[in-house]
Amino acid sequence: MYYLFIWDRSRYSESNWQNAVLAKFGIPLDLARILFDLDPTKFPLLSILSASDHDLFGGDELDLLVHELHRVDSMNPVFSDSINSMAKLILEAKSLGQCVLFDPFRE
Repeated sequence: MYYLFIWDRSRYSESNWQNAVLAKFGIPLDLARILFDLDPTKFPLLSILSASDHDLFGGDELDLLVHELHRVDSMNPVFSDSINSMAKLILEAKSLGQCVLFDPFRE
């Protein structure tokens, strides 16, 4: 599974990383594969996602992530519910002053 977390870096420790997770959403693998194949010239943030590394975003990047997700949704509305859930989680992270972490390793 591929996950999107609201991530509180101040609460992270290697021995107990779960403390840093404030909320999570399981991204369907078919949607994750679409995100992994996006054109970097059109989707500069989402296109860096991969199944072999985690990616942390915060601050102004959060608005750009939501914008890029809405563009993906307009291209492929099959995943509208999942994309809307992801956008909602990202906006929640922004309102909390936190980061989001895309992660293929943790559950």
